[in-house]
This record gives sequence, C-alpha cells and structure tokens, in this order.
Amino acid sequence: MAKPVAKSEERGRRRIIDFDIEIGRRLRIQRMQRGIAQTDLADAIGITFQQVQKYENGTNRISAGKLLQIANILKVPVAIFFEGLEEGGHREAATQANALYEETQAFAATPEGQRLCRAFQKIGKAETRRLLLRMMESLPSDDSED
Repeated sequence: MAKPVAKSEERGRRRIIDFDIEIGRRLRIQRMQRGIAQTDLADAIGITFQQVQKYENGTNRISAGKLLQIANILKVPVAIFFEGLEEGGHREAATQANALYEETQAFAATPEGQRLCRAFQKIGKAETRRLLLRMMESLPSDDSED
C-alpha cells in the first residue's frame, strides 16, 4: 500500500492535510491582494465570515464547489490554489506563499499600508484599480529612505 503524499495532523475527529492549510493560505493571499474583506467574500458565496477564517487557517477543508465560487469572486483560475502542490512540490510552494503572506502582513501593518489598502478598497471600478496597479508597477524602484 502506498504512503500518503501529504503530512497531516489530527484536529478533532478529522485529519487536516498540509494541502488544506496551503490552499487556505493561498485563499487569504488572493483575497487580501484584491482588497476583499472576509465578510464580503463570505456574503458573496453564502457562508459566514467565520467559515472564511476557518478556510484560510486550514481548520476546515474547502469543498470543490465553494472553491470554484471563491475563484470566480476573486477572478482567479481555480488552478492557482493547486499549482506546485503535486508530490513534494507543496513544501516549496508553501514556503513561497508564507514569504508572500509575511511580506503582505508587514506592509499592511504600516500606516502607509493601511491608508493605501483603505483607499484602494474605496475604488469601485475594477478597471480603475487595474490601471492604478499598472501605474504603480511602472514607477521606478527607489531604495532610498525618506
């Protein structure tokens, strides 16, 4: 009999697999990058914000149907939640996702990050947000401190 690919841990009566935790992390990153609150995502797919929290921390597994709904709301391909999770590849993907999450959290904790997030969330038109992002990405990198 073949060994399971993913390591797991016991939580309650159900096994949580590393994949569940990693998919939850990816969900959080995608949601935060788009400036969507947990409550807004929850309302859009007909669940509570607490359920979104459980999905994001890997406490609850996301069903295929809910993951498809989430991907549609976030306007991302469902595959983004699974890329690199094939045998052994999930460790590297998890490391990269963790680094991105930590970087996002560190930025969001700054006064400038909080102001930028609030202002960005107030922009109603998706096209305006995309144009603003393109403009910001085209600005030259300035490593000097103010």
